[in-house]
Amino acid sequence: MDRAAEMVRLRFVSDGAAQMLTYTTKAAEARAYIADNSSAVPFLSAEASARDMTVAALAHEVMAMVEQWTMIGSRIEGRRMGAKAALGTASNLAEIAVAIGIDWSDVTAA
Repeated sequence: MDRAAEMVRLRFVSDGAAQMLTYTTKAAEARAYIADNSSAVPFLSAEASARDMTVAALAHEVMAMVEQWTMIGSRIEGRRMGAKAALGTASNLAEIAVAIGIDWSDVTAA
């Protein structure tokens, strides 16, 4: 279940712990910048410069992506945890098969 959920997640984000840390840092910087545009935002500043755009435009782009990921990621997590709960209460092979047979189709179509 965990591996299946991760494979679905990887349809939307890049693989790797360091990349996840980068996404998290950029989201925090975007929130800080939108709240106070004098905030230090080294990740956003570097990317905005590389892409020849303003930090403000990038901050809003990052937040839009965060909102999209929240919608997708929460569905994945809900399915994953629901399957784990069903597996924990399964009492026979048929119930186990149902528990691990997660339907991701509406998530991957997003």
